[in-house]
Parts: sequence; C-alpha cells; structure tokens
Amino acid sequence: MPFISIVVVVLLCAIFILIKRKKSRERINKFTFNMMFMLGVALVLYIGIIVLISPELEYFHTLRYIMSVLPIITILLLVLIDSCFGMHKKISEGILIFLTIIISIYGLIISEPSFLYKGYNNYLKIATENKHVKFVYVGDTVFNHIQSMQEFCIYDESLILNENEIDYILNDEKLKNEDEFILSIKKYKGVDEILEKIVSQSEFKNYELLLDDNGDVGCKIFRMMR
Repeated sequence: MPFISIVVVVLLCAIFILIKRKKSRERINKFTFNMMFMLGVALVLYIGIIVLISPELEYFHTLRYIMSVLPIITILLLVLIDSCFGMHKKISEGILIFLTIIISIYGLIISEPSFLYKGYNNYLKIATENKHVKFVYVGDTVFNHIQSMQEFCIYDESLILNENEIDYILNDEKLKNEDEFILSIKKYKGVDEILEKIVSQSEFKNYELLLDDNGDVGCKIFRMMR
C-alpha cells in the first residue's frame, strides 16, 4: 500500500531529524522530547506490523487501523516542525502549508473519496414512494443499520433483522395483514437464500426487484407480494 509506505517514511525521517537536531532539546524540555521519541517509535512499530499483516486483511480493515493513528502522527509532525523551526514562524507555517497541499493532491490523484454513499438517493426515492408500506431490513450489525437510518425515518414502520432472524418475517402479525412489504437485504448476507426462504415458507410468493446497488450501502431491495 503506497499510503502506508509514505507514512512510515515520514515517521522515520521525523525521528531521525529529532534525534540529530540537538538544538531541539533547547526548545523543548526533556520530557516532551522523550515523549515524542517514544511515540514516534511506537507508531513506526505499529504501522510496520500493519504493513506485514495487511496482505491478509481487506483494504477496508487495513485502512481502519491506519486512520486511527493519523491524528497522533499529525500532532507529532506539527510539534517536530515547530521545535526545529520555532524561531522562524513563517518557515514553519510554509512547511505545514506545503505538506498539507502535497498530501491532499497525492490523495486526490491516487484515489477518490470513499464512503460517500453515492446513489443513496435511490434508496430514499424508494422509501418516499412506499413510505406507507411496511419495511423489512436484513443486515448484521448496528453499524450497518446506521447507514440506512434515513430510510427508517421515512417508512411508517420498519423491522430490522439479521439473517438468523428471518422467522420473524414469517410470523409477524402485522405482515400477515399486508398484501406487500419492502424488503432490503445486504448483498453479502446471502440474498438468494433469504429470498428463497421467505418465498417458500410465507404467503409472499411474488417479488419485484426495485434496486440492485453495488455502492457503499450495497443492498438489494425487493417488493414482496402475495
């Protein structure tokens, strides 16, 4: 991962400069110097471990581990630059502005922003058009439920389940009195199996595919009918 490599290089350079510049001890007290040094070493070791295990992890999980330490890296870098060029405020500000611009341009060039939920307006459109119809959402974790919170707020009634709770659909008293309901299933939860179970074990034998989303939310939405 190029991003991780760059972070590691920046940290190594920062620690090298901090050690070599003996004058930095004159500008910051010994406690701050030692704290920065230990923090820098710990971050290098931490990121080094992530680099080693990242081939065994999905990109999202690797990114999650790296993003959590970026604020610490930023603070360390700011303190380091200030300690080296504290007597020249304009130089410090210029370096910080330059680094910010370079890192931002680099990020925009190699990748587009993630988790913008592109296409989520299609979910909201379906919800608005069917807000008086019962809504059933099949996901797995509370974190993923939050992604669809706007939908839950539009529908009059929502039933949130995981794939092991499909029997609730079969036995729900309110659904038994309905001619149709909207079913949203996370695509990685085995859509075909869930759909087959509902069709074979309930009175809702017919369905219409309303949305097949390959974006960040990643759901298939059906209109289930008797």
